[in-house]
Amino acid sequence: MSMLSSMKERWDARKTAELSRRALSVQYLATTFLQEVYAAGMNRDCSIYQLENLEHDEAGIIRQKGANVRCPLDGREGAAYVHCVQGRDNVGVATQILSYSWSYTIGDIVDTLVEFCKSTGRDPKRTYVWICCFCINQHRVAKQKKSRRSGTISPDAVDFFTVFGDKVTGTGHLLAMMAPWHNPVYLQRIWCIFEMHTAQQGNCKVSVLMPPREKAAFEKDVLGESTGDGFQTLMKALSRTRVQKAKATVESDRQRIMDIVENNQGCGALNIQVNELLRAWVLEIVSSLSNRKVLSWNGIEESLENAKACNRIGLLLNKLGLHDAALEKYRKALQIHLTLRKKDGSTRSSSTLEVATCCNNIGMALYTKGNYEDALAEFQSAARMLEGKLGKKDAETATSYDHIGSVLEAKGNNRDALMYYRKALRARESALGKQHRDTAASYSNVGTVLSSLGQHDEALSHHKTALSIRRSVLGKRHPDTATSYNNLGMVLRATGDHKGALEMYQKALKITELVLGREHQTTATCYSNMALILHDKKDHAAALVEFQKALEIHETVLGREHPETAISLSYVGQVLEALGDLDGSLDAFKKALAIHEKVHGWKHTLTAAAYADIGRILVAREEYEDALDNYKKGLAVVKLNRGRRHPETALAHMSVGFVANALGNTDAAEAEYGYAMAIVEIRAESLEADGECDAALERFRELLELKESLVGAEHVDTAQLHDNLGRILHAKGDHDAALAEYQLALKIREMCLRSSHPSILQNRKRISSVLNSKQAVADSSNDVDLKLKTSNENDESRKQGVAPSHPGPPRTAEHSSKRYHSHSPKRTR
Repeated sequence: MSMLSSMKERWDARKTAELSRRALSVQYLATTFLQEVYAAGMNRDCSIYQLENLEHDEAGIIRQKGANVRCPLDGREGAAYVHCVQGRDNVGVATQILSYSWSYTIGDIVDTLVEFCKSTGRDPKRTYVWICCFCINQHRVAKQKKSRRSGTISPDAVDFFTVFGDKVTGTGHLLAMMAPWHNPVYLQRIWCIFEMHTAQQGNCKVSVLMPPREKAAFEKDVLGESTGDGFQTLMKALSRTRVQKAKATVESDRQRIMDIVENNQGCGALNIQVNELLRAWVLEIVSSLSNRKVLSWNGIEESLENAKACNRIGLLLNKLGLHDAALEKYRKALQIHLTLRKKDGSTRSSSTLEVATCCNNIGMALYTKGNYEDALAEFQSAARMLEGKLGKKDAETATSYDHIGSVLEAKGNNRDALMYYRKALRARESALGKQHRDTAASYSNVGTVLSSLGQHDEALSHHKTALSIRRSVLGKRHPDTATSYNNLGMVLRATGDHKGALEMYQKALKITELVLGREHQTTATCYSNMALILHDKKDHAAALVEFQKALEIHETVLGREHPETAISLSYVGQVLEALGDLDGSLDAFKKALAIHEKVHGWKHTLTAAAYADIGRILVAREEYEDALDNYKKGLAVVKLNRGRRHPETALAHMSVGFVANALGNTDAAEAEYGYAMAIVEIRAESLEADGECDAALERFRELLELKESLVGAEHVDTAQLHDNLGRILHAKGDHDAALAEYQLALKIREMCLRSSHPSILQNRKRISSVLNSKQAVADSSNDVDLKLKTSNENDESRKQGVAPSHPGPPRTAEHSSKRYHSHSPKRTR
């Protein structure tokens, strides 16, 4: 081959490459092409399908442009639209590629690109966007479609995979166009998702764009000028993006794209990437709206609208995880309302309610951040205002009580939380009636805290009431009904009834899969709950499968940096730990910690739990220095949130003490153990004084375990704890168990002390007291049997006309009352 021929081939190749990358300028589309649309009797609202229907033999406006032009690529008649345009201001080498649907209107496409140039400072005359309808030869595509319909093969078929792939990576910048804003068609088309996949694989820049009129509709919804349902619809649409469900005109195209994706990153990974990109886009437009909204103070009504806008934007920012930005908006709204109250002398009846709403919103953002003290102050402020304005039996006041209860529960103060949840329940029953959705929620809240307090029977009763209300008011197949089944399952699991718990969880899963779909965060909760049962039953491999299902859903639906994703990672870490995979477990716990630190900060209880998880694995790996560092961080957070006398604080001290001991620092270890035991003992005595015997027993048993680990089972301090257990069991009427504890205490003391020691004498008196009580119960039981026998004889005597016999005087009313009261069933609410 001559040098001249070689040069010609290279020239031809470069020319072909340049021609294949040719694209129309935004300026051309906004002027000349739109003029052609109107000249053809069409308008801006026509879709690309309407401008060029490839199912018809008659050429549309796009094919007509090059119908009589020879294609510069194949030399045949019929050229692509782009090859019929001349002039540097009109056509050039593509700088971006537009990823869109042919169902979009030409007006929206043009407006979107013009806005893109304007917002990014680009010259529309030098911004050349590759758009398939203009840049692919539609004459060849139409012929290819016709051949496919007739069952023949077109010799010059267009390889869309190569074309789209080359253009995406060649330009390096994909413009993904979303419309309509509340349910983008883009997410339902396989080719659009393929283009995004190609961009992700090629590390190309992706810009998500929205037509200006769609953006205006979005803002209208966000600012409360419409029903406000659109944003939720959008978030649901984004969270449910699945490449597996996307559609294509040609089924073989869809299958080929699926194969390409599976052979690369996989559908699951692509779904996560696409959804994270889209969430970032929503975050950007909400933040942009927040920053652009200039609050005017020209009048009261206008200012009220601004306050309303601030609250609504704050709600969206909080949902998107931007809690600090949300707080800024909530506080701005509060500032507006307080200023207006000064201006108009608080004459508006709604002003107090609006201020209370702002306080509640601020409290929720602080609560989400883990700033419980400040959140509690805001909720209490709102409650005082609502009590003064609406009274203590109003539904709005009940909401504030609920908020206060939530904070107290998060702080571990379950008894006070229960008090506020019950106040909310009474208020809702008074204001709304028993058969109401919010009343059911209150029953659930009360039930959950009762279960935390160990009062499982009463907790079950409340959850069953909530379930009954929800089935009646909302129906058998409602997400709230599923929540009640999950709540019942949690209580049954706490009582050790794994079979009953699993049955409840399965009912919940059946509802959520039917109503919400398999890939919903509530469905993920059901998978996690069932996994917990499997984990309890030591079937760790099966539990891991269910936890990983939940994790995949959370990553896809909520994103990789969402708190629920972190919780799923923690569950996975716990199962991997049980399976002996310490490396995998540590990796999962570290990922969870990174999320909690980023979203909540270091002061949050979930962050503390992550520190403890990591510390535990590091101990198992004998990496004690790093373990101690993590345990100390966790202890600091627990003390901050729970206080110095909380059981969780005691456990955190124990963990620090254990590692300190492993490092040989026995003095530090003993100090930490001392803190822990003091906390547990104070807590146990407090519970006993309040009559919460079961909870007190649990705490004393924890303390006994701690004490035995430190001083051994045969120590006088251990004997004292056996005394405590015996005392509570005696009070509960469990005489055999009480006797066993007292006898064990006596055995220890006789080993450690002289026989005449006062504590041994006291111990023997306690044993004697239990034996007397046990005998009294036996006598009482015999008396009842005798009375029943006599009663039966008397009944028979009456039948036979014989006078009844009287074995002796009855017991006193006081004694009888106590006896029957001790065996009466627990009263439920």
